[in-house]
Amino acid sequence: MKYEVFWKNPGYKPSKPLKGITETDFLIVGGGISGLSLAHFLLAQGVSKKRIVVVESGVVGLGSTGRSAGILIPEIETESNVGWDTFLVRYGLTLAKRYRKAYRGALHAIEKVIEDGEISCDAKKGDFLILARDEEARERVESDIRARRLMGERPQRLRGMSLANEFGSPGFIFAERDVEALAVNPLALVQGFAEYLRRRGVAVYEQSPLLSTYGHTARFENGAVHFKKIIYARGVGEAHRDLHKYVTTIAVTEPLAKADLEELKLADLDLFIDEEGTRSFHYGKVTGDGRLLLGYGDVRVATRIA
Repeated sequence: MKYEVFWKNPGYKPSKPLKGITETDFLIVGGGISGLSLAHFLLAQGVSKKRIVVVESGVVGLGSTGRSAGILIPEIETESNVGWDTFLVRYGLTLAKRYRKAYRGALHAIEKVIEDGEISCDAKKGDFLILARDEEARERVESDIRARRLMGERPQRLRGMSLANEFGSPGFIFAERDVEALAVNPLALVQGFAEYLRRRGVAVYEQSPLLSTYGHTARFENGAVHFKKIIYARGVGEAHRDLHKYVTTIAVTEPLAKADLEELKLADLDLFIDEEGTRSFHYGKVTGDGRLLLGYGDVRVATRIA
């Protein structure tokens, strides 16, 4: 996905570039999932549609969002290598519960956007499996299960035949199953999101890279925006001093037959993550067209993979 976005959404028609002088209360720079979500929640807070402007440098979805795996789970990603057990010890049970509730609320909010906007993005709910391949990994998963139970949840332990019946790889000895996960085509999701906002009257401009800002004015190639507040929602593909450069690898197979998915025990569209990811994939899912997608987290691997 470095040179070409894997996901397809052939029916999408980009909006026109920004031209002329525009005034707004909120200028959002970046039309990925973050920028569009900001516009959506500003609307929800009562901000007038006429006072929100979203400007995307290229085409919506062709940046970080469209290059992602499209795996939506209410899990911690704001701190590296921190699970719910570590979070609970570090910040306490009350805050851990509030944080978990906020994550789950965010997932449900995206599900509602997909429903209300009638966005066709191969959205499929599935169980979320955390897999352990050795005893060290199993102990970490068990610790995560204990933390979730302290927070009032009931994750399921899988081992032996229960694991073999759920996941078709013999390389794992233990797993935790959570019930909240959503797989999407991220390109179709974010482009459908943009269309939904445009139908609601929000101005979304594409092919309009930001050239400079001075005071409360942002300058673009063919126009300018006078704003009260500016919000940067740029992707990691852009060079910016405050953005950490994050490199990952995603491998996608050719479409698999239903019998192959059944043999892998993935016909029920589970999403999964490997607790010990340095020797194998970190996470994976089945795409809407029956491909097996494996993501290698922060590990850069060879371009061609057997």
